[in-house]
Amino acid sequence: MNTARYSVMLIFGVSVVNVSLNLAAVCTKGQCTCPANCSDNCDNNGTCVLCNNGTTCEQACSKGCINNECNISNGLCKYGCKSGFTGDKCERPCSNGFFGTKCRQNCSSKCLNKKCYHKDGKCLQGCESGYYGNSCSNTCPPHCFNKSCNQSTGSCLQGCNAGYQGPLCHEVTSAAILLFEKVLYLYYTSKNQIKMSSDENDASFSDESSDEDIWEPDSSDSDSVIENLSDFTSPTDRGNAVPKGYNDVDEGPPAPTPKFRPAREPGVHLNDEILTKAGVRKFLHPSDFFKLYFTVDLVNMLVLYTNKYAAHFGPTKPTVYKGWYDVTVDEFYTFLGLLMYMSIVRAPSVSKYWCRSSLYNGLWARSFMTKKRFLQIMSFLKVSNFETEDRQDKLSKIRFLYEYIHKKCQKLYQPHQNLSIDERMVQNKGRYGFRQYIRDKPTKWGMKIWVLADSLTGYTYDFEIYVGKDNSPSCRFGLAYDVVMRLSKSIINQGYVIFFDNFYTSYQLLKDLLLKGICACGTILKNRKGFPNALKDVKTFEKNSNRGDMRWVRDDEILTTQWRDNKTISVMSNFMTANGYSFVKRRTKINGEYRELLVKQPSIIKEYNVYMGGDDKSDQLINKYNVLRKTKKYWKTLFFHFIDIARVNSYILFQEWRKTHSDIPELKRPNRYLQLDFTEELTRELGKIEKYQSVPTASNVKQSKKTTHSIIPEFSQTRRNCKLCYQTLGVERKVSTKCGECDTYLCFHVCPSNCLNKTCDILNGYCKHGCKNGFTGQQCEQPCPSNCLDKICDLTNGSCKLGCSTGDTGLKCEQSCGQGCSLPCPTSCTNQTCHPETGHCSSCLAGYTGPMCD
Repeated sequence: MNTARYSVMLIFGVSVVNVSLNLAAVCTKGQCTCPANCSDNCDNNGTCVLCNNGTTCEQACSKGCINNECNISNGLCKYGCKSGFTGDKCERPCSNGFFGTKCRQNCSSKCLNKKCYHKDGKCLQGCESGYYGNSCSNTCPPHCFNKSCNQSTGSCLQGCNAGYQGPLCHEVTSAAILLFEKVLYLYYTSKNQIKMSSDENDASFSDESSDEDIWEPDSSDSDSVIENLSDFTSPTDRGNAVPKGYNDVDEGPPAPTPKFRPAREPGVHLNDEILTKAGVRKFLHPSDFFKLYFTVDLVNMLVLYTNKYAAHFGPTKPTVYKGWYDVTVDEFYTFLGLLMYMSIVRAPSVSKYWCRSSLYNGLWARSFMTKKRFLQIMSFLKVSNFETEDRQDKLSKIRFLYEYIHKKCQKLYQPHQNLSIDERMVQNKGRYGFRQYIRDKPTKWGMKIWVLADSLTGYTYDFEIYVGKDNSPSCRFGLAYDVVMRLSKSIINQGYVIFFDNFYTSYQLLKDLLLKGICACGTILKNRKGFPNALKDVKTFEKNSNRGDMRWVRDDEILTTQWRDNKTISVMSNFMTANGYSFVKRRTKINGEYRELLVKQPSIIKEYNVYMGGDDKSDQLINKYNVLRKTKKYWKTLFFHFIDIARVNSYILFQEWRKTHSDIPELKRPNRYLQLDFTEELTRELGKIEKYQSVPTASNVKQSKKTTHSIIPEFSQTRRNCKLCYQTLGVERKVSTKCGECDTYLCFHVCPSNCLNKTCDILNGYCKHGCKNGFTGQQCEQPCPSNCLDKICDLTNGSCKLGCSTGDTGLKCEQSCGQGCSLPCPTSCTNQTCHPETGHCSSCLAGYTGPMCD
């Protein structure tokens, strides 16, 4: 400030050495307010000395300057750049892959895509598998299953490896400690035996040297033993256990089995659909429940995809495309109703449903729609956006519908305690990369679907389409182990019981399921790892036993039971006991005559037979009236199968709903209300057909809702009056063009190029079937607002149908979202999505918090 005071002395000639100036000047962007003489921040001319850039603070210093101070003449930072900024004026944040002072530090190699926050190096998109922390510098605990952990806390996400427990999987389970002690005991026993034999043969052998030879375990040794528990065979595998029978008492597992505590009350859950008590009365008919799966929103999208596909590829199929017009939501529901009608009334071919001959005349297909319209919809049916399909995804053509139905199945129903897992075959012999052949199945060729079903009702709760081993995440325990683990993710620690067959059952699977709070039971093959050695002599057991005899072996939580029926059946469980039995009838040949005898059956076998049939029950319900039509396209077969899943599940929901709301008169049905009754009622509701209605004839076939023709002109050598001009305007106008469909002479005008299907009104040129994507207006002459999502807008008012692009709002997306609208959402937001107006993230990546995850 000496310079400023010296200036005052020269210009004004007044000494100010003894003047005390305590006035505090304010220096803000755009103006420097100082006293008339001088102050700490200004000289006598009002020029800023210490503040922002420019003589009067009209320019802000770069936000990257330390202390926000820069040279008032050129804006260069006085004290250098803050961490995370670079450039002459520290105006640029570090480029991708760098952070810190002068951006000289590399982002951690464990950051996903090597992207980190330019100031402190925090990974923006999370860590690679096996790492966690702000900079992904910490490795996940070694005993996390699949080495998967929370990227902020390090807690294991998918549970622990066998033998460990706790949030960080650092605590050894009591069962693992017991097994470890057994291993040590056997080791020391063998060592002592070796020592004793050596003492006999060599008198010079000293205790001191033997102590050096004996292995003393430490913590690292225990870790290695526990880590490889699955490689050790259980005590029963070593042949030490003696099989027991009916008269021996089984005390059960050493630890209590998980109690049944489901996340929701078992049964129907329509919480989002019923907001008031009056909302209960919205669900009185089968179609109300079917539309919980095939919702109006879903059908809207399927209609959009179908119409879009027809407009694009229709001209390549002129025979089918002739007379095409857009499908509507109501018509698509009618189409679904016709498919269900064909599932309960079988005909040898599709054409027979509209046949006029004596044996087929009177079928009700014509009351739904014409044969030509049905074939058109079948030909141009599309359930995905063909423009955005991922070629790397084998299920890309069905992915959208698959995920939608899958989520609905879990959302609308909470299963009862007992579940079953099995594979389901959906018949299709087309050529695609994941076709399966299973010799022992009734349906030998087709697609395999893993299914988790409610054993009590047969409800399909979860399912997964198998597309081959190469496309499925795997661990070291095999495909069957992985399938069960994936299907049971939603029922962990709720006390559920799962039943499965010998394809899935293994000692390791039952152990690991119990660690996740899931009980399990299944038949098992004797050559599986972990099967007791004492029970492997099956042929000897069959020779020395009678029908109904049993034997069992327990290894801690795992019980293995063998029962002699026509052949020996082996069952393994992690929660049952060997106690208890019942009697079952069997026909047995005695002295050349068949007699009906009562034989003993262990309770574990009875339980398995009762509850294993959940998926079989679901298969029976689906296959009895399935809507499958012969097609070479795998995704159409899956589309038909998803209709069946929705129909059967909605039938189960309807039955459960009737039980809980028996006081509503409209829900009254006969006591024996079968799936056939439900399907018939649903078919009539979708097709809008009365229960008692006259039989349709060829003269009253339901016509399509089409009111206009696609004008495909044909030229004639003769000239006739334009029929439309004569009827509407009273004008006789001779033309030589006529409609190619109805042979009516009409004026021919070129329709606007943006009309869908190039069809328009003959008089005014208005587009009849709507506009191509991206256009609106009566003649489709106006482009949709550029900020509309996918550039799809309403044909009448131009409002955006699918919403706005990020950062825009309003009916036509014409309004900006406010301050910061031009900026992208913070990269630390999940999927980089945020509120269009405030920029606040809906959720943050691991390791971040705050409204904008900063």
